[in-house]
Amino acid sequence: MFLSTAAVKVEIGNDNFYYGLNFVNCTYFKVTGTGDSNLEYGIELTGTGSGSAFGISGTSSDFEIEYVEISGSDFAGIFCKNDPNCTPSTWRENFVMKNVSIHNTYIHHTEGEGMYIGYSFYTGREITCNGETILVYPHNIENLRIFDNIVDSTGWDGIQVGCGTDDIQIFNNKITHYGLAKVGGQTSGIQIGGGTTGLCYNNFIKDGMGNGIAIFGLGGNILYNNVIVNAGRNYYPNDPNQRVYGIFCNDVSTLEGKGFDFINNTIVSPKTDGIRTYSTRSTNNKIYNNIIVNPGAYKIYENDNTSAVGSDAYIYAWDEVDFVMSNNYFDTSLTNVQFADIANDDYALLPTSPAIDGGLNVDIFGILTDFRDSARAYGTAYDIGAYETATTLGVTGCTDATAHNYNAKATISGTCLTCFDGLKNGDEMGIDCGGKCSPCANGCTDSNAHNYNATATTDDGTCETCSDGIQNGDETRIDCGGSCAPCAALNCGCDFVLGNKVVRANGATMGVQGGDRVCIEAGKRPYLRLENFVGDSLNYITFINCGGQAVIGNNFYKFDIQFENSKYFKLTGTGDANINYGIKLDGTLTDSDLVLTNKSTDFEIEKIEIANADFAGIMCKTDPQCDLSTNRGNFLMQNVKIHDNYIHHTGGEGLYIGHSFYTGFRTTCNGQTDTLYPHDIKNIEIYNNIIDHTGWDGMQVGCAVENCKIYNNRITNFATANEIYQNVGLVIGGGTSGDCYNKFYSIRQRFGHQSFRYRQ
Repeated sequence: MFLSTAAVKVEIGNDNFYYGLNFVNCTYFKVTGTGDSNLEYGIELTGTGSGSAFGISGTSSDFEIEYVEISGSDFAGIFCKNDPNCTPSTWRENFVMKNVSIHNTYIHHTEGEGMYIGYSFYTGREITCNGETILVYPHNIENLRIFDNIVDSTGWDGIQVGCGTDDIQIFNNKITHYGLAKVGGQTSGIQIGGGTTGLCYNNFIKDGMGNGIAIFGLGGNILYNNVIVNAGRNYYPNDPNQRVYGIFCNDVSTLEGKGFDFINNTIVSPKTDGIRTYSTRSTNNKIYNNIIVNPGAYKIYENDNTSAVGSDAYIYAWDEVDFVMSNNYFDTSLTNVQFADIANDDYALLPTSPAIDGGLNVDIFGILTDFRDSARAYGTAYDIGAYETATTLGVTGCTDATAHNYNAKATISGTCLTCFDGLKNGDEMGIDCGGKCSPCANGCTDSNAHNYNATATTDDGTCETCSDGIQNGDETRIDCGGSCAPCAALNCGCDFVLGNKVVRANGATMGVQGGDRVCIEAGKRPYLRLENFVGDSLNYITFINCGGQAVIGNNFYKFDIQFENSKYFKLTGTGDANINYGIKLDGTLTDSDLVLTNKSTDFEIEKIEIANADFAGIMCKTDPQCDLSTNRGNFLMQNVKIHDNYIHHTGGEGLYIGHSFYTGFRTTCNGQTDTLYPHDIKNIEIYNNIIDHTGWDGMQVGCAVENCKIYNNRITNFATANEIYQNVGLVIGGGTSGDCYNKFYSIRQRFGHQSFRYRQ
């Protein structure tokens, strides 16, 4: 324990040094400013030259910070994370920061965030290690509590939390005057960043430049009992296009089947909308029991001649967002709702408020108390907004001084959250343990496991071992490498090996030549970008899986495999005789699984399984650009074979081959409007592919002007998205000529040459 001394405040700070107090590779520690009962904050960090006042980094974990005052930092007040680098111990699979409690601090006048907790890029970043470009993922954070902090006058976000993947609670914080530097994307009161789930409740957020709460998490997030006042009201007040919201939600890392719930919040006078959500990947979102009054965009939407109407300023959601809203209170007036005392920031409801007893029963979400920790519900039903009704009978709340939610003002006994109620609540890290309760003792008890916890007394079934059939820990392949037994040598006749950490490779830099065999190591990786691989017409470069199935894709990147400026190559999934499709592309965030672009030509694709693309399964074309090098007459894609692949469950086409506008399209180049013409395709064969469950056309081929052969493909369950003009089994598009025969389920010629022949 690091404890302030009695009778004197410990002051740490120097504007010429880049941090005030810094912990590196430390665990099981507490920093407390409670050494003198006469001082609220016995430790004060004042001023840094270029960094953050309080830093926790390396593999630090299991710590508590309390009663510390922080001000004048050149960057964040508290900076708590370790950036992934070329050292494997910093990667997600090898380190978890856990059991963190930050409470009762006073953070003010920082240039950056008040608190910067966790890495900003949950979906990973490319770095170069030993000459190879790999994608590394930041460590997760688990069992995090941020509560009872005062954060004021921050240049960037008040509190930012990222990569908080399990058991995260942010509550009872007061955040004012945030985002003062007006840096785009860094102006929120609370930013719940990528990879973060959990609870955000009972926070008071006022007078910032940006959104009250911005959420980009995993889903499974519940925001409730928050009071958000004047979000962005003074952010370019005369420019309505500079939009700011009480709560803003968007997809960065949303998991399939997860949703976001916004319940019993009070949102007062946001610059634009009360709640705005663009989260189309989430499902079954709930917007219940919120008070939203005086949103700034109401009159703008009524008079701007767009499709928006005034009521959209309360809740604004894209059409594709799946949500239910009920029992909210909306009003353009601040007076009708009858707040107790706006001038003194008391947004409780007067006994005659129309929001009293107007809410849904939301105890199923675990919402049993209000902003003041008074019990819900009092009266016949839940009140709308963050406060439950104050009555003449007194304040209802927990009267047990040992409980997590003890309310010293309570005169009527309410629900208490304790260390012996059989529930995980308060600042507990587990059920009735951790935080103010006794330490938790659950974890992996296998001393041979990657994630062995020496302090655990009860095994929780989370052990990651060298025999569990999963690549985890420091393993380089499934159950081998790292601390496990060495992996068997790859024996695939490889001239070059792209290890399963590699996400980007350049053939010219590597020295790959025609006839070389480039092995794609088995295992999982998020994507693979391949540039400048050029063989010759008699000796193709072969890309082949080695050591089992290579699985590429994680639904968080725009492509799975992309070839750029490459020629005379073959991608094949025939590296293991026991696996029909030795390479599997398994989902993208926004685009196509397999992309062949930037003047790539003369290639063959075979024995690849392609699934879950947000757009096309295979996209094969180079769009014309203003520099004309990719335009018709300057570039020709030719000698292409795509066969024996299994393509299914795509958001767009199964195969999207060639540009859609053979006759050209108008665009602006160097300030002038011009017509650009896409490149032609010659000598292309597409055969023996299975295509199933495509959102748009099963297959679309355009600009294939000579010797196009499409045969023996099976196309089923196409056009499931019901998009007009994108609902055909096979579209033979503009400029296409050749043969089409054998076993198509739906065929329509659209804008094709008359010389195209159909057989059987």
